[in-house]
Amino acid sequence: MSSHVQVIEQDGKPAFYVVPAALWERMREAAEDAEDIADLERFEREDDGVRYPAAVAMAMAEGDAGELADALGHIAKARSVRLVAVPKGAVAQPRQR
Repeated sequence: MSSHVQVIEQDGKPAFYVVPAALWERMREAAEDAEDIADLERFEREDDGVRYPAAVAMAMAEGDAGELADALGHIAKARSVRLVAVPKGAVAQPRQR
Protein backbone atom coordinates (compact mmCIF):
# COMPACT_ATOMS: atom_id res chain seq x y z
CA MET A 1 0.00 0.00 0.00
CA SER A 2 1.31 3.41 -0.91
CA SER A 3 1.28 6.08 1.75
CA HIS A 4 1.81 8.94 -0.68
CA VAL A 5 0.54 12.20 0.80
CA GLN A 6 -0.21 15.13 -1.48
CA VAL A 7 0.44 18.59 -0.06
CA ILE A 8 -1.60 21.48 -1.44
CA GLU A 9 -0.06 24.85 -0.76
CA GLN A 10 -1.66 28.23 -0.43
CA ASP A 11 0.55 31.33 -0.45
CA GLY A 12 3.60 29.08 -0.39
CA LYS A 13 2.57 27.27 2.81
CA PRO A 14 0.93 23.86 3.32
CA ALA A 15 -2.85 24.39 3.45
CA PHE A 16 -4.24 20.90 2.79
CA TYR A 17 -3.04 17.32 2.87
CA VAL A 18 -4.59 14.65 0.65
CA VAL A 19 -4.02 11.14 2.00
CA PRO A 20 -5.03 7.73 0.65
CA ALA A 21 -8.26 6.40 2.14
CA ALA A 22 -6.59 3.39 3.80
CA LEU A 23 -4.06 5.65 5.52
CA TRP A 24 -6.84 8.01 6.62
CA GLU A 25 -8.78 5.10 8.16
CA ARG A 26 -5.68 3.97 10.12
CA MET A 27 -5.07 7.52 11.32
CA ARG A 28 -8.72 7.98 12.32
CA GLU A 29 -8.80 4.68 14.23
CA ALA A 30 -5.53 5.54 16.01
CA ALA A 31 -6.94 8.93 17.03
CA GLU A 32 -10.16 7.32 18.33
CA ASP A 33 -8.12 4.75 20.29
CA ALA A 34 -6.04 7.55 21.83
CA GLU A 35 -9.22 9.40 22.85
CA ASP A 36 -10.65 6.21 24.41
CA ILE A 37 -7.47 5.65 26.42
CA ALA A 38 -7.45 9.27 27.61
CA ASP A 39 -11.13 8.96 28.66
CA LEU A 40 -10.45 5.73 30.56
CA GLU A 41 -7.48 7.27 32.35
CA ARG A 42 -9.61 10.31 33.31
CA PHE A 43 -12.46 8.08 34.55
CA GLU A 44 -10.02 6.08 36.68
CA ARG A 45 -8.47 9.28 38.09
CA GLU A 46 -11.85 10.81 38.94
CA ASP A 47 -13.54 7.62 40.20
CA ASP A 48 -15.04 8.25 43.63
CA GLY A 49 -15.93 4.58 44.13
CA VAL A 50 -19.69 5.19 44.27
CA ARG A 51 -21.71 2.55 42.41
CA TYR A 52 -25.44 2.39 41.72
CA PRO A 53 -27.51 -0.49 40.37
CA ALA A 54 -28.62 0.10 36.79
CA ALA A 55 -32.28 0.68 37.72
CA VAL A 56 -31.30 3.36 40.23
CA ALA A 57 -28.87 5.05 37.84
CA MET A 58 -31.47 5.14 35.07
CA ALA A 59 -34.12 6.58 37.40
CA MET A 60 -31.65 9.20 38.60
CA ALA A 61 -30.69 10.12 35.02
CA GLU A 62 -34.34 10.43 34.00
CA GLY A 63 -35.20 12.43 37.12
CA ASP A 64 -38.08 10.05 37.84
CA ALA A 65 -38.59 10.08 41.63
CA GLY A 66 -41.27 7.36 41.48
CA GLU A 67 -39.06 4.97 39.51
CA LEU A 68 -36.18 5.75 41.84
CA ALA A 69 -38.25 4.90 44.91
CA ASP A 70 -39.45 1.65 43.29
CA ALA A 71 -35.91 0.63 42.34
CA LEU A 72 -34.59 1.36 45.82
CA GLY A 73 -37.48 -0.58 47.35
CA HIS A 74 -36.71 -3.66 45.25
CA ILE A 75 -33.03 -3.44 46.13
CA ALA A 76 -33.83 -3.12 49.83
CA LYS A 77 -36.05 -6.22 49.73
CA ALA A 78 -33.47 -8.23 47.78
CA ARG A 79 -30.65 -7.29 50.12
CA SER A 80 -32.64 -7.17 53.35
CA VAL A 81 -31.57 -3.61 54.07
CA ARG A 82 -33.54 -0.79 55.59
CA LEU A 83 -34.27 2.42 53.72
CA VAL A 84 -34.51 5.75 55.46
CA ALA A 85 -36.67 8.72 54.54
CA VAL A 86 -35.06 11.34 52.32
CA PRO A 87 -36.27 14.93 52.26
CA LYS A 88 -38.33 15.67 49.15
CA GLY A 89 -35.82 18.23 47.80
CA ALA A 90 -33.01 15.67 47.93
CA VAL A 91 -34.58 13.56 45.17
CA ALA A 92 -34.67 14.77 41.57
CA GLN A 93 -38.04 16.07 40.50
CA PRO A 94 -39.73 14.36 37.52
CA ARG A 95 -39.42 16.06 34.16
CA GLN A 96 -42.45 17.76 32.69
CA ARG A 97 -43.56 15.85 29.59
